[in-house]
Amino acid sequence: MRRVRGRQKGTVILTVMMVTLLIMFMASGLVNAYHGIEVRAIESNLAEARLYWAMHGQLDHMLSAIRYRKALNGLCGTGVACVDDAERLTNVNTVLGPAIAAPADGLTTDGTTKKWTWTYPGYTSYQIVTQALQAFDEGGDDDGAIKVRFTLDSLIMPGLTGSGGSGHLSRALDMEVVVCTSQTVAGDACPPTATDDTSSHVKVSRFRRVDPDSAWP
Repeated sequence: MRRVRGRQKGTVILTVMMVTLLIMFMASGLVNAYHGIEVRAIESNLAEARLYWAMHGQLDHMLSAIRYRKALNGLCGTGVACVDDAERLTNVNTVLGPAIAAPADGLTTDGTTKKWTWTYPGYTSYQIVTQALQAFDEGGDDDGAIKVRFTLDSLIMPGLTGSGGSGHLSRALDMEVVVCTSQTVAGDACPPTATDDTSSHVKVSRFRRVDPDSAWP
């Protein structure tokens, strides 16, 4: 009987050790899984913030290009007021396109596709490509209001790679703006009739984030 009891004690200890090891392995797996989820969430939020400012950079460049063009020889290149919004629209689409001769480090621009490629140094295969979509006349009247949208073309990032859209980003919203190319009055609204095409005045009258799948224009 004593030897039987000894065997039972050994069996109990072995069982307890196996259960303990199993619990440890399960706990380790859960911790690693939670860590992976947290890392992906942080990387996703970082990518969304970088995407926002990448689009904003492309918007700021467009506004600067419009101001420069207006002050140099008028928005429509004639030194006088544009004929109508159709002519303004043609020239806004022109300033959306040209590549930057000497962009900042980590940035390349394509004048044909209107795509800007942002590469972040210090990261392995980390790249965001934004694109300016073709501009359209806002409202169909002659008030100088032009509507432009900036979107995510592709994303290359460890764990969040996607192309032709947002990949695994849950909030990769487009940036849509209405620009008053002939801003001569105070306030956010564009003037009823555009007359100022030869000064440096230009203003964003509407700014919003929209679903990339929503209709454009």
